[in-house]
Amino acid sequence: MKEIIVSTGVVNTPQLLMLSGIGPSKDLQKLDIEVVQDLPFEYRSDAYWECYIRHISTTEYHPCCTAPMGPDNDNSAVLDLNLRVRDIQIPELHSSSYHRRGGPIAVTYSPPSGLTPLGLKAGSELGYNVTDYNGEIPEGFSVVQSTLRNGIRSSTTDEFIAKEKRQNLDIVTRSFVTKINIQDKKANGVFFIRNGRKQYVKARKEIIVSTGAVNTPQLLMLSGIGPSKDLQKLDIEVVQDLPRLNKTEVSGQDPYDHPSIHANYYSNCEDINAVLGGIRIWEQLMETDTFREVGVDTSKTKFEYRLDAYWECYIRHISTTQYHPCCTAPMGLASDNSAVLDLNLRVRGIANLQVIDSSVFPNITSGNLNAPTVTVADKASNMIRGIGTVEEFKNRV
Repeated sequence: MKEIIVSTGVVNTPQLLMLSGIGPSKDLQKLDIEVVQDLPFEYRSDAYWECYIRHISTTEYHPCCTAPMGPDNDNSAVLDLNLRVRDIQIPELHSSSYHRRGGPIAVTYSPPSGLTPLGLKAGSELGYNVTDYNGEIPEGFSVVQSTLRNGIRSSTTDEFIAKEKRQNLDIVTRSFVTKINIQDKKANGVFFIRNGRKQYVKARKEIIVSTGAVNTPQLLMLSGIGPSKDLQKLDIEVVQDLPRLNKTEVSGQDPYDHPSIHANYYSNCEDINAVLGGIRIWEQLMETDTFREVGVDTSKTKFEYRLDAYWECYIRHISTTQYHPCCTAPMGLASDNSAVLDLNLRVRGIANLQVIDSSVFPNITSGNLNAPTVTVADKASNMIRGIGTVEEFKNRV
């Protein structure tokens, strides 16, 4: 054997390495694992693919287009919010009203591969435009736009936190939140474990939960907020009976127990049809003169791959996730019985408790989650402070 290549994914790869003695020495020593190589592992938003996609429809951010997240029926509201956080690095888009320079998050083209110009040329051959998919007409072919600055990921950590010292921010690392203390329908503080000790921090104003689309519903349910019948099965005191559209289930009262996640991929035939539609475009691309000239030939196969049944089987067995979960604690109108949050992202029926992460979306967004999540967080931070957010962009689009 010459080399061993580990390709077990972003979750299992660091787990396997640490079980093999490769990782932060102090973490390995706590687990009585022999340290073979002391190497750092850390979570950052850099770990995710940096594809930058704004989203067109305001209904992806709030139901019925009637929420404080944007003015009533104003299709430019979300774009205005998105412009605030963008710093476009693509020269030909500097003058576009759908982009902005000077925001915290840099956006530029991903480094192209040798196939990039072929893809653009083949798309043109099929009659598609080479376009800016974050511009006025998103349909077409384009080089991927990514959150990069000088070749390095333009992450929220680097752009919002690391560039300046904030007197109003205290980050406590190596801490594990276990429960929100709620008394008389009011969130008062947070219990957490740090260095093996249970600690408590009292809230003077509000508590904001930003633990992601998996841990946010888990933490809320451990705190007594969720479907009453599910909480009662686990002997968790019901503080507020609220629905969950998602399939994230708490396994028990122990916060260290991983929740059960039922993704239900392709349970809706419309999802299969959407992917199949993309494959049909790919088939057309492979038959263009552009790709045939470089030797592409998809006819040499023993499978009748043109059949819908073949592709559905392929889709169901070969698809993998990009790990962009959302919509597990959705916001909604007062009349929406499926909503966990109101239109100001406050947990219904509980004072001083908000959720600000990708779990707040009422519908799955049409592309990568990074941009809409940053947009919602920026808007929410200004709502909390009572600051207007988009006035300077109103006349641009």
